[in-house]
Amino acid sequence: MGCKTRGGSVKHFHILELDGTKPETINSCFYIQGRNLRSIFDEIVNEICKREKINQYELSREITVQIGTEKSTILKYFREHTFFPVFLLNVMLSKLPQYRKDFFCSKIQMGVEFFKFGISKNWVKFPKRLTKELAWLIGAIAADGWISRDKQGKERLGIVDQNACVLRMGQEKFEKIFGIKFSLKKSKKENCWLLIVDCKAISRFFTMFLGFSYGYKAKNIHEPEILKKSHYRFEFARGVMSFDGSVELDSTVTIGLKSKKFINDLSEIFYENGFEFKYSCSKSGFFFLKSQYLSQCTDSKKWISIFGDKTTKGNRLNFLINGIGYPPNSEENALASLEYFTRKRATSKVSITSIFHFAKKKKKITKHQLMTELGISHATLWKYLLLLRRANIIKNEENKGRGKTNHYLYISNIGDWCVPFMVS
Repeated sequence: MGCKTRGGSVKHFHILELDGTKPETINSCFYIQGRNLRSIFDEIVNEICKREKINQYELSREITVQIGTEKSTILKYFREHTFFPVFLLNVMLSKLPQYRKDFFCSKIQMGVEFFKFGISKNWVKFPKRLTKELAWLIGAIAADGWISRDKQGKERLGIVDQNACVLRMGQEKFEKIFGIKFSLKKSKKENCWLLIVDCKAISRFFTMFLGFSYGYKAKNIHEPEILKKSHYRFEFARGVMSFDGSVELDSTVTIGLKSKKFINDLSEIFYENGFEFKYSCSKSGFFFLKSQYLSQCTDSKKWISIFGDKTTKGNRLNFLINGIGYPPNSEENALASLEYFTRKRATSKVSITSIFHFAKKKKKITKHQLMTELGISHATLWKYLLLLRRANIIKNEENKGRGKTNHYLYISNIGDWCVPFMVS
């Protein structure tokens, strides 16, 4: 795992910790490349030869026997290559006293720029330290990502979501961190998008440094230790919420997970950052965090910051709290936006379009009328009415007298309407 710095905070990823066991062949391990690595390797070779009073040819033969590979392969690293197997470097450094080993480890860490695994031709940037972009990406993978490995040893990392916009954010962060761009694909079987990372070096980075496992991880996932000791815990939580969090029609923010440890980690992060969530557990074994109703929230920027204002969920929240949207150019456009907004968020058979047409026809309506004539429950109705009020399609009639029935008035001027953005 990362190397501890003074004060106990973990900040760095040390490249030489990538290979801890002997590989089957010299071609099945990590390789690194970077500025001055050739001269650093030569320094190590010369110091070993001087200490053991042997020449380079004798040292290469000794290393060949120790690793179990062809002598000609080792000689190429001794004489010409500008990239080196991490396992070979660790074998070489093991021949030095600890203080010299630490000295060269530091020089290699400073010089390394790229890494790859095995015979792959894809060199990727090596992230030496934790950043806010990497913390967000770790959260995204913890939420809706997976790492697979098949019988042939091929490894793949993937993230899935219904909203392409949040996966594009992940795509940009992968490119910034690792220097390589991976494509988004629409699933042929399900209504979702996939970001697939076909790079063993990257998948191994997440398994070896961050403790991710292969395959299904829903019950054992938790916040990696490196994040607990960093200043990037909220970025990690943002990554998780961007994929697993929900913005409900009642203007609450929720998340449900099977891992109790994971939900406790998130609860602690939100508490530290001044967010209030209620904790609950369902009979099905899921653990939940749920915010207060945010339709009257006075600090909307704080809550929207969880998702970002350019995402589907951020736009949903901005609309529910602030009524921020766009003026529709037609009634059809307005209804399409509202239906998109409510999709998969309402269990009622009565749609928001039905409520709209009822209000348009009657001009003046009450909750009782809607529940009686349309057969809609109050639990769903008030959410629909909240949306229509936020869209400025209906408004409350001011009744100052006691015992007066609360009426909603239909606003016929489409120029006054403001409907939520449809971000995908």
